[in-house]
Amino acid sequence: MHFTKKEIYGVISIVVVIIVVVSGIAIYSNLTKNTAPVPLSKYVKISNNDLLSNGQNHIYFISWYGCPIGADNSWVLYSFLNSTRDVAPDVVLHKSISGTPALLFLNGTHKLGENISFNYAGVPFGFTSLYMYNETMTGGVYNNAISSSSRVSYALSVLKGNLPESVYQVADKYETQVRIQNQTGSWSSSTGHLVTILIVTGPDGTFVHFWFMYPSFSSKVSPQTVFKNLSTYPQISNAEGQFLNALGGSNVACA
Repeated sequence: MHFTKKEIYGVISIVVVIIVVVSGIAIYSNLTKNTAPVPLSKYVKISNNDLLSNGQNHIYFISWYGCPIGADNSWVLYSFLNSTRDVAPDVVLHKSISGTPALLFLNGTHKLGENISFNYAGVPFGFTSLYMYNETMTGGVYNNAISSSSRVSYALSVLKGNLPESVYQVADKYETQVRIQNQTGSWSSSTGHLVTILIVTGPDGTFVHFWFMYPSFSSKVSPQTVFKNLSTYPQISNAEGQFLNALGGSNVACA
């Protein structure tokens, strides 16, 4: 039987479409089939897939200006990033709504966050910070007013407009749909707003982290003190070690 080039190309096109559709279904299934509560203070692997589908490693730190969790975890991320290159110009010292010392990953006048490129162990990485609310959650980062009833929808619109669609889908799911450990429902249903989430994705898969990476600092400690003496705090060093283990594929629970 003889096929024309047009018929052959038609068959190839159909096969390619089928492969793309099946791949998309596989990725979607990996992100939606898990219904167990997500544990707190653990790195939880949610997919074997690279959300960006480009073979690149990327860290997404999603928080809000006044978040105590984001405040504490920011020091761990800063310590890690600063070990790869000087990122001091890319941060602003700050305090959370509870008074705990913090830093914000901001550079210049763009208040939503920033992107930092770096290399770790010879591997290129990207880091993106994204802030959803101001210090008191009464507004966005530019202090545009937000009612308490619209905090979830507003934050989702910020994520939708500033993240790759695949990363947004993960953030949406784990903020608004998946039950969290010690909660009766999702974060958004329990708190009325979105919370700090860390998403790391790359060729080895994707994992998320919620809650504190270490016991919180006292509000009596200034951000200037922590910044100056960062290497002297064992809780930060230990938390950074756990983060590095997660990047290497160990110390990661599976959802």
